[in-house]
Amino acid sequence: MRWLWLLTFGACAPHTDGAVAPKRSASRASLDLIRAYPDADKIFVQARLPDGSDAVFLVDTGAGISTVSADVAERLNLKVTDGGYVEGVAGRAAWRKSRLPWLSLGGMVFEQVDVAVDVDGAPESAGFIPVDGIIGNNVWGRVTLVVDYPADRLELAIPGEIPVPPNAQPMGFDGAHASVYVKAFAGESNG
Repeated sequence: MRWLWLLTFGACAPHTDGAVAPKRSASRASLDLIRAYPDADKIFVQARLPDGSDAVFLVDTGAGISTVSADVAERLNLKVTDGGYVEGVAGRAAWRKSRLPWLSLGGMVFEQVDVAVDVDGAPESAGFIPVDGIIGNNVWGRVTLVVDYPADRLELAIPGEIPVPPNAQPMGFDGAHASVYVKAFAGESNG
């Protein structure tokens, strides 16, 4: 009879299947950048998803919202609804919306991340590596982000944790887009 009680107790215990966000979030993280080939322009990072799996995402500081593939949404059993259309440099694409309960980048946990699901034109691979989506400014806007292209490293931290180098160009962020003040000159400097 004792074994039956243990079996019943185990069956009633809560099962999380990895869906519960980690208890603590790091205040800083350092990630390796992934490239499809040496010196490739597009950069990718690895993230941990709510099911405990690792996924590869394109780093896109020009995207207002993050995306996930249809496969990721199905695997995570995300509730997906109509979202309308997104506009980008490649044109206009229909999208469906959902929300990741959490996403972890190097131990930094981002909760309640809105995502566009299965957006046409989103990259499906980086060389031979399958790509699971795009991380956009609805994530990057929550942190200070330092991209070190020569070292292939991405540093992120809660605001105020990373000192800004004196020669860094200040960037603005309007909640959706990063911008940099640029002064352009045309013609000769004396005229």
